[in-house]
Amino acid sequence: MGKLRQKWLVYGMVLVLIAVVPTSAVAGATPDGQSFLEIWGDTPNGQPFLEIWEELEDIREQIDVQLGNVSNIQAQLDAEIAARISGDAVLQAVIDAEETARIAADNALQTALDTEETARIAADSQLQTNINAEEAARIADVDAEEAARIATDDTLQTNIDAEENARTAADNTLQTNINNLAAIDALDYDSRADLEVAMANGVNLAKTSGEVGIGTTGPTHKLTIRSTDEDNLRLIGPDSYGHGARLNFGDGDYVYIEEDKDDHLLIHSSRTDIDGHLTVGYDLTVGYDLTVGDRVEMYSYYYDDVGIVNTDGPNGNRNCRLTYLNGYPNNGYVSVQDANGNTQAGMYVTSDGKGRVWGDTKSFRVDNPNDPNTEIWYTSVEGPEAAAYIRCTAQLVDGRAVITFPDYFLAVAVEEGMTVQVTPLSADSKGLAVTSKSLDGVVVQELLDGTGNYEFDWEVKCIRQGHEDYQVIRPKMDETSEQGQEITTNDLPLKDPTSGAVNIGTRL
Repeated sequence: MGKLRQKWLVYGMVLVLIAVVPTSAVAGATPDGQSFLEIWGDTPNGQPFLEIWEELEDIREQIDVQLGNVSNIQAQLDAEIAARISGDAVLQAVIDAEETARIAADNALQTALDTEETARIAADSQLQTNINAEEAARIADVDAEEAARIATDDTLQTNIDAEENARTAADNTLQTNINNLAAIDALDYDSRADLEVAMANGVNLAKTSGEVGIGTTGPTHKLTIRSTDEDNLRLIGPDSYGHGARLNFGDGDYVYIEEDKDDHLLIHSSRTDIDGHLTVGYDLTVGYDLTVGDRVEMYSYYYDDVGIVNTDGPNGNRNCRLTYLNGYPNNGYVSVQDANGNTQAGMYVTSDGKGRVWGDTKSFRVDNPNDPNTEIWYTSVEGPEAAAYIRCTAQLVDGRAVITFPDYFLAVAVEEGMTVQVTPLSADSKGLAVTSKSLDGVVVQELLDGTGNYEFDWEVKCIRQGHEDYQVIRPKMDETSEQGQEITTNDLPLKDPTSGAVNIGTRL
């Protein structure tokens, strides 16, 4: 046993040596040519080192083979582990897909449940709607039946009332006939037959006292006409279609109402007051003046045969006037006044047919797109002339440009007094000059013989045709001036004192 232990101890040492020292180094030779293994000789048990070395070499080769097998096994294990990991990933993907499918199925189921619930709610709502409609129809039928019953009752009552009215009317007619017979008996005719003959021959009947009633037994005026419908009184004149009838008031022909032509009513008086409202279907013709509530006056004047309209404010002062240019009755004039009745703005047509608009400022106004509660007001630029302008951007080519004007500017502009402004749009400009200007065109050149090629802005102003003699300083406007003062309504006579005026108390 001791020798065996010694043998394996030697083997162990040799294995360590083999692991540390290369075989070629151990098997090599000394300087005298003798092998190291030969020098070592035999082991304690008498076995040569060389033999042991060779055995160990065989063992190491077997170990290497086993290590190679171990490496293959490790590779197989790694492959198996990788395959298992891949399988786990596939399994997890399958599990995830199954989970996703399950969630989708749950969502679809929930959607189906929601759809079914919505459909059920809609069906319930429709059912309730149908129930409500049926109930409403039932109520409507009941209401219709009740209304029909009431209508039947009303018709019955109407028939009863009509029968009662007819009976009363018959009684009244009978009484009227009795009264007429009594009245006839009171006349000087011997009989009713004599009365009828007298009336047929155009004999006038006269009653010097009392009242006359037609359709009534209790006349309240000298003549009282009563009817159950609109056929109370008809005046038929001598002209075609029955017009020409006249109803006179007072003595003479100063005040009367006449159908002067078919379907036309004439009210003739020097003045007509309507205390209240007046409604006119189509046209209203007034012979002289029309006053509405003491705040609107419409006049027709004898001097120039023109119409004037004045309106007043609550303080009684004039605030607007539609009239005409003094001395030119066909030229209109409109003026507006302040609280004191002083004219502050107006427009009119001059004696030579030109329109004028004047005031403290001339403005345009538009809604403010940034603030709906405000407006934007721009005021016109003022000047001592009636001018027209045109502006644009032109291109300088080799230091020169020619500006021409469109026809619409040439049609209103006067060449004399033309002014031109130019503004270069380049920082490299040497400056610009207008070397020629007329309505035929404007020549612009760069200073210092420049040859620039850039844009420039230009603006041209001219006096407007027909306004070459515009007067800045003028006499103050008055009633006799031809500069635009309107004609007033003071102390002017009526066009026709007999043609009448209409005064309406409150509203037209």
